[in-house]
Amino acid sequence: ECEHLLKHILVLEPKKRLSLKQIRQHKWVTADGQPMPDCQLPGGDPADDVSGAYDENVLSILERLGMPRAKVVDSLQNKSYDSFAASYYLMVDKATQRKSCSDQEARAMTSK
Repeated sequence: ECEHLLKHILVLEPKKRLSLKQIRQHKWVTADGQPMPDCQLPGGDPADDVSGAYDENVLSILERLGMPRAKVVDSLQNKSYDSFAASYYLMVDKATQRKSCSDQEARAMTSK
């Protein structure tokens, strides 16, 4: 199962590659029959966002790290699979994970 997952993640042609949603639902990821805990899941597949509204906080952080904002936005708009888009999506994913886990912890504290 792991080999199947990796082969389908590492496909050269982007349109044939598995999406984050498909990866999360793959048999190997859910080997115990349980989905990943919510705090490990980002809010959705960022590549599915066609609104053109990008996270300004993430863009600012990437800019401070030396990635020109214009290049990052260009990669996102062109759905490029390069270091600019990957860095953006990883940062958004991390921020979403933190918010999800923080929200769950807050709910757990208030329910006691």
